[in-house]
Amino acid sequence: IAARDGGVWAATDSGLVRYDGQHIKTYTTADGLPTNNISQLKEDSQGQLWLDTGIGYNSSAQGLVRFDGQRFTHYTTEDGLVGDAINHIMEDSHGNIWASSWKGGVTRYNGHRVTNFTQNDGLSSQLVYSVLQDQRGRFWFTTDRGVDYYEDGQFHHIDNVKGLTGITIRDLEEDQQGQI
Repeated sequence: IAARDGGVWAATDSGLVRYDGQHIKTYTTADGLPTNNISQLKEDSQGQLWLDTGIGYNSSAQGLVRFDGQRFTHYTTEDGLVGDAINHIMEDSHGNIWASSWKGGVTRYNGHRVTNFTQNDGLSSQLVYSVLQDQRGRFWFTTDRGVDYYEDGQFHHIDNVKGLTGITIRDLEEDQQGQI
């Protein structure tokens, strides 16, 4: 990804790679990563990087990592994450970090506290591929059982019974007119 400071970051199976326009630096377990297998990254509004440490539903997934430019902070189910196998990372309009999981639901982290959303809360599935916040402030979750959205403290489900043509939805986008 292109970083706010003009550099470029890359998620690789050999660590986190940074190119500043002149030099390449690779961060690995020797620098504090829990694993060298980084499958995705997201830069938040504060310039911190959030890393997914595994590819899909596998036993080597090791949760979520935050990199502030100096040190790595590792978050797992022991810290309250709903699952260590992360599918998607996004930041909402309030600066909360959302991490969707292969087998647990979704975690929202506000910098101090973790809140998990699961099937017990109204999600249609524990397998959540991605999270999107729309212009109206609703949160959309793509799952292997259709699409859920969260509005006014309640989950709502859209599936093939309600006109969705595919039951497994992996990603959503919103256009400039607010259409999902």
